[in-house]
Amino acid sequence: MASLIRRLWEIVRANLSDTSSKSESPRADARGEKYDTSDSHSPRRRRPDAEIPPEVRDAFAALEVPIGTDLETCRQARKRLSRQYHPDRWMDDHGDEKIAEEVTKLLNQALQTIEAYYRIRKQSPTPSS
Repeated sequence: MASLIRRLWEIVRANLSDTSSKSESPRADARGEKYDTSDSHSPRRRRPDAEIPPEVRDAFAALEVPIGTDLETCRQARKRLSRQYHPDRWMDDHGDEKIAEEVTKLLNQALQTIEAYYRIRKQSPTPSS
């Protein structure tokens, strides 16, 4: 039961991490300003996953795979996690079974989100360099 609750907490925490503001100072927030920790003299480097939408990043986090992982690995991760958190394994306690059903739904939704992202990305033209 503890691993099931821990897994659900990780999914919730991954979803909340994108909604929270990044690096805000309490004093700057009180004045209505944003606190910027970046060095203004250094050029800003673009993260390789910067163009990936937040819901897709959350889907990768839910499947416990690195961002940008290929589709086959994502499918294997969903299958592994679905086996681990399948509701039939948690039938003894009704509460755990409901949580397991929610986790399974989240895993399936995460895989569908990643599949849709790769489908759209494959169809969209890539800019020529």
